Amino acid sequence: MKAPYCQEGGIFFVTLKVAGWTDIFIRSEYRDEIVSNLNFCQREKGLRVFSFCLMTNHLHMIAGCEMGYLNSVLTNFKSFTAKKLMKMVRENPNESRREFIEDRLTFLSHVRQNDGSYQFWERDNHPVQIETDHFYLQKERYIHMNPVRAGFVHRPEDWLHSSANPECPLLIQRGDFLIGQSF
Repeated sequence: MKAPYCQEGGIFFVTLKVAGWTDIFIRSEYRDEIVSNLNFCQREKGLRVFSFCLMTNHLHMIAGCEMGYLNSVLTNFKSFTAKKLMKMVRENPNESRREFIEDRLTFLSHVRQNDGSYQFWERDNHPVQIETDHFYLQKERYIHMNPVRAGFVHRPEDWLHSSANPECPLLIQRGDFLIGQSF
């Protein structure tokens, strides 16, 4: 039997973490790259994002897929963005942390015995299936309060890379959310 995360039609709370909780998304061009790729996955791969928040070293989402499996879309997203972001870090003339980032992600790869030269993303997305409206609202509040709890802003709507912000650059699935609705 496949895990629910590998089944079509589910909606999940997921967390994508940069390896070792490394703060990568402190630069706007790196955050913009994540948003651009999420928007691509929405247009081209059927990703549906109901709620999200991009922090300095991780991304929370409530998401599902119109067709296919969420874990497949996220695997492709993580693979592409890892390569793209490492290239951006290496080529950014303003990146004062280049050596630190490369050394840290390379070290983590060797410690975890991965095949690659670096490990950008943690492997597990910690998927939790959303099965009730109450649980959805609980997770959405958790997502939106993340930058407030971290002390970055006073109100959730003040964090640009969050679905709590009306000017959020990510396409968010708006409207009433009811568990059991089909896409």
